[in-house]
Amino acid sequence: MHDAFILAQSGSAWSEPLARWLGDAGLTAQCLTAAEADAILAAAVPRLIVGAPDIVATSLLQRARREGALLVCVGQAQRDFCDDALAEPVTEEAVFRLLARHRYLAISGSERAGLADAIARQTFGDPALAAELVQALATSTESDLARLQAEGDSLESLRSVAHRVKASAHLAGCQGFHRLAQRLENAARSGDAALAGAVAAIFTPTAREFHAMLAGGTGE
Repeated sequence: MHDAFILAQSGSAWSEPLARWLGDAGLTAQCLTAAEADAILAAAVPRLIVGAPDIVATSLLQRARREGALLVCVGQAQRDFCDDALAEPVTEEAVFRLLARHRYLAISGSERAGLADAIARQTFGDPALAAELVQALATSTESDLARLQAEGDSLESLRSVAHRVKASAHLAGCQGFHRLAQRLENAARSGDAALAGAVAAIFTPTAREFHAMLAGGTGE
């Protein structure tokens, strides 16, 4: 199941870049036609749906919105029919800012539920090693959060912390968070302060949630 659906008319300039940017934010995104969306949404509702103004007002998407999907319009906002809007031309920074406004965290429910299994795979099923790894990851993440709080928006701090957390997220099976950390690392390394700040607005609260998840243990 994809986390995000993008419904755009053929030839829309923003659909493919948007799918890539959402992927960098930790969401798995799929571009759909209206007909494809009808069949897929009947089975499950994603976390996010993005569409053109004439699409978001349809009964199908309004039903998905009532069932919990965040509905975003690209172009002229349809205030009665969507939760937020992206102005054209759509930019990567704007996408990350929008996700931050809605308190998006780059850890899925399945990744939370799969933490114990992910740790077990890394430690060959040894409970003692698993406990040690979880403790090490929690301690490392706590240290990284403290550094971010102390050093603020320093690009070097963001790059260094993102690099460290990326490895921790991979070990814990949190691939969405891993992709987000990679994007922050790249943005900070390139010197793009505006984009790095936008990515960090999601990264930092996700790191806090990641630490809380680790501190809670694997449930074993």
